[in-house]
Order: sequence, then structure tokens, then C-alpha cells
Amino acid sequence: GTLPHEASTAYTGPIQVAGPTRLSARVFKDGLLPSAPERRTFVIVAPALVNFSSNIPLVIVSTFGKPMGATCGGGPYTNAHVTVIAGGGDGRANLVEEPHLSHLAAFRRRGSSTCGNAKFAFNVEMQDADGGDENVELLDFPIESDYIMYDPNNFDRALIRNPIAYWM
Repeated sequence: GTLPHEASTAYTGPIQVAGPTRLSARVFKDGLLPSAPERRTFVIVAPALVNFSSNIPLVIVSTFGKPMGATCGGGPYTNAHVTVIAGGGDGRANLVEEPHLSHLAAFRRRGSSTCGNAKFAFNVEMQDADGGDENVELLDFPIESDYIMYDPNNFDRALIRNPIAYWM
């Protein structure tokens, strides 16, 4: 959540986490400046998925229960958290493994002609704790703060047009 201040609810016991949650904490003591904030994000895995594995990396996105904005190619981003599990020594990615990346992000729909489709592309901005851009290492991609989750199937059913255009 939000940055705690002197009037925030004080921690007095266990905190119940039932779904994707972002917690922020600070220490306050009379006569001293507040501590730097500590922030943690918790993503809950359903018991039925504990043994799930895949031969491709897993990308898990949570918008903390908020709907994705409907504006295409512009408008505000939706705050989120992204977790990427790349796979272990056996070549399979399992939901209970240590993630390759666990990071704050923001998402926005992209594509003026494809945004209304059932599968649409996203602009993804990796963010620091204050909502600014933050460069991260994501799998084997160059270190960057801005990425695209792209669905090429709408206009490129053969999946060859973009590779041919880049090759030329």
C-alpha cells in the first residue's frame, strides 16, 4: 500500500493476507526521523496449482483486484505486480520456485485496432517503490524499464511478418 505516516494504523499482531497484497511498513519513534519504508508484495498460489509446471517461463501479473483500464494506446496505467519464474535445473518452471523477477509494474492496453479483441497487447512499465521507471533484467532481454506483452495472432496468423520485416 500507501506510505505509512505517524497517524497510520500501528502493527499490533499478525496481518491476514488472503490474496495478492502489497504491504508497506515504517518505524516511528519520538525525537527521531521516520525509518525508510519497507515494502513487500505477497502473491498467493491456489493449493490446486502448487504442483503446476511448464516448459516455458511463467509470468504472473496481479493488479491487486483493480480492473485494467479500457483506454487503448493512451490514458493511465494500472498499478500491478509482475512475477516471472524462469525454470529450474530440470528446465521446468514451477510456481513454488524462487522467481527470476518479482517487481512492481504498471500496465496499459496498447493497439488502436486490436485493443478490443479478447487477446490484446500491453505496455508494461517496471517501476520503483515511488512509481518511477526502473530498469530491470527480464529473462534474456536487454535491461530496460519498458516492455510490451504482444499478441501477434490478430494480423500475423503465420507468425512470420514481424521476423521477416526485422530481417530485411
